[in-house]
Amino acid sequence: MKTAIGSSRNRRSAGNWCGPIQTAFLPAVILLLASTVLAEQTGTGSDPAAVPPPAEAPKEAPPPLPPGYSSIPQPPLDIPTAQIVPKKGGMPGELVIAPVPFSNPTFESGLGLGVGYIYKPDRKDKVSPPSIVGIGGLYTENGSWGVGALGKYYLQEDRLRLAGLVAYADVGFKFFGIGQDAGERGLYVDLAEKLDLILVQALRRVKPNTFAGVRLEYIRGEFSVTLPGTHIPDDISMPTPGFTAQTVGIGLRCQYDTRDNSFAPVRGVYIDLGIDAFDDLWGSDYDYQAFEVALNRYLSLSKNEVVAVRGYGRFTAGDVPFWGMSCFGMHNDLRGYTSGQYRDRHMIATQAEYRRQLTKKVGTVFFAGIGAVAPGIDDFNIDDRLTSFGLGVRYRLTPLTPLNYSIDWAYAEGDNSLIFSVGEAF
Repeated sequence: MKTAIGSSRNRRSAGNWCGPIQTAFLPAVILLLASTVLAEQTGTGSDPAAVPPPAEAPKEAPPPLPPGYSSIPQPPLDIPTAQIVPKKGGMPGELVIAPVPFSNPTFESGLGLGVGYIYKPDRKDKVSPPSIVGIGGLYTENGSWGVGALGKYYLQEDRLRLAGLVAYADVGFKFFGIGQDAGERGLYVDLAEKLDLILVQALRRVKPNTFAGVRLEYIRGEFSVTLPGTHIPDDISMPTPGFTAQTVGIGLRCQYDTRDNSFAPVRGVYIDLGIDAFDDLWGSDYDYQAFEVALNRYLSLSKNEVVAVRGYGRFTAGDVPFWGMSCFGMHNDLRGYTSGQYRDRHMIATQAEYRRQLTKKVGTVFFAGIGAVAPGIDDFNIDDRLTSFGLGVRYRLTPLTPLNYSIDWAYAEGDNSLIFSVGEAF
C-alpha cells in the first residue's frame, strides 16, 4: 500500500505540523519574540528568588498550546509571562531583543531574531500577569525562512486571556513515511512547504487556577518535492506540482495551572486538555479530530534544585493526512529526533529533567525521556519504544525575567545532536 502525500481532491491539513516550523521557525519566532520558545516552554532552572512574588494572587500563565499541524508543528500561543517591575516615571515593561543562533536535526543551523515587549496594558491591574507583543524571523542553512508577529494579553485582573499569531514561512523538510518501521529505515522525501498561518485563542477564568475557552486555526499551504528521485522510499507516492490546500480548525481548551512562576516554575502543576476539529463545514479540506493532554509537574528539592516531569499524549481520528498525525519533534517531548521521522495516528511520551542553578546566571540540566507512536491505541508496544537522554547548560538572558538561553546535547537512537534554543523544553 502506498502512502499518498497528495490526492486529486487537492486537499491538505494543518493539524499538527510535525516538521520544520515547530522545530525551528515558530518556536524561534515565539520564543525569540518577547522572551519565550517552538513548541508547549516555560523556563526553569533560574534562581527562584530572582522572580518577584505575585502581588495579590498567583500569576497563572498557560504554557504553549499543543501543536495542531503535523508537517509543521503548531506554535505555542500560551507564552510564558514575567513579573514586570515598573521603572519610576517610565512605562512598565521590558524590551527583549534576541539574536539567537540555533541548530537542530531538522534544519541543521540557522539564525533567528526576535524583538518583543513585555508590559501591563492596565497599570492599575495588580493581578494580571504581564502581556506581550513581538515580531520575529528566522533563516536556516537549508534555505528555510519565516516571519511572524504575535500578541498575548492578560486582562480584567486575569479573568480574560487573549492570544494571536500571524506567520508566513517557506521551509524544507524530510518526510519519512508513517509508522515505526518507516522512521527506523531512515529513508525520506525532500519536501518544500509554503504556508500562511493564523491562530487566535480566547480563554476565560472559570474557577481559581482554571481557564477554558476556544481556539481558531487557519492554515493555507503549498508543497512540492524539492529533490525528485532522491531518498524516495518505494511506498511513498509523489504529490502533484503546486499541491495546495487549507485547513480551518475550531478547538476547545481547558487549562489548570498552579505553577508559582510561568518562566521558572519551582513547584506546581500544569494541565492542558484540548480537542481540535477540522471539518469542511468551516472550510477544512480534511475532516478529522485531534485530542491532546499534557501534564507538567514541578518539585523543589532545594533553593537551587528542581525536578520537572512531563507526560504528553496526542490521539487522532477521522481522515487524518500525514501532516495531521502525531509525531516526535512537535515540542521537545523527546529531544534529538528529526522532527516528523516517527509519526503515526497516536503518540505518547514522558520525560524528566533535573535542573540545578550553579550561579546567578548559569545553570545546568540533565534529562531523559521515553515515548512511542502507533496506528491504534492497542498497538503501543514496549518493544517499539523510543528513548532520549542528554544534558545542557543554561544562561539567563534578561534581568527581570528568568529567561534562559539553552544549549542541550541529546542522544537518541544512536545519533547525537546539539540543540540551541531560548527557554526550557517544558
